[in-house]
Amino acid sequence: MSEEPQVEGPIDLFVFSHQSTPQAFDDVEKLVEAGTIRFSARITGPYNLFTCHEVANLNEAHDAVLSLLGVVPPRIGDSNTIEGGRTFAANPAICDEMGPLRVKRTPPCPFEAFIQVTAAPGQDRRALLAAVSVGATYRGSCIVSGGYDILLELGAGSLTTLEEGLDAARATAGIGRFIPSLSQTTGPVAGDCPR
Repeated sequence: MSEEPQVEGPIDLFVFSHQSTPQAFDDVEKLVEAGTIRFSARITGPYNLFTCHEVANLNEAHDAVLSLLGVVPPRIGDSNTIEGGRTFAANPAICDEMGPLRVKRTPPCPFEAFIQVTAAPGQDRRALLAAVSVGATYRGSCIVSGGYDILLELGAGSLTTLEEGLDAARATAGIGRFIPSLSQTTGPVAGDCPR
């Protein structure tokens, strides 16, 4: 029996989640301040929160998602509502192979997009990763194991420039689904964001 290859260094875990209460966002910010979460952003789209975590193994990834959601695992047959009425939904993914830049390793731009990209049937994920990991607004990417194939991070100093970057990425041949979630940063930002 052959051994599985071991991943060196921390594993990047990305979670798109839906938090239903203002208190939930405050709880996530406390986890960021404590260092449990590397980065978080309120986003638009099917989810309203994006978080990046560094974990040592898949058990820690599981615990990180549960900590983020503030719940114990629901029993089979339960709905996505926990005691007290707080609802949750999450789409976690683990980075399998990094692109030229690692997601959320650069300071944020005033306007950012985190895009879930699914390859068209028959499309090579590595070729698609290389194709979308370019352009002035490119900030990071990776092939993931999860509900989509590639996580793409774009950033810009203006919404117009970000939209241009989104349009260019969306036009890449081989994309099956392209689900962007947008964020506007109000804190300190990078000085190298395209205007």
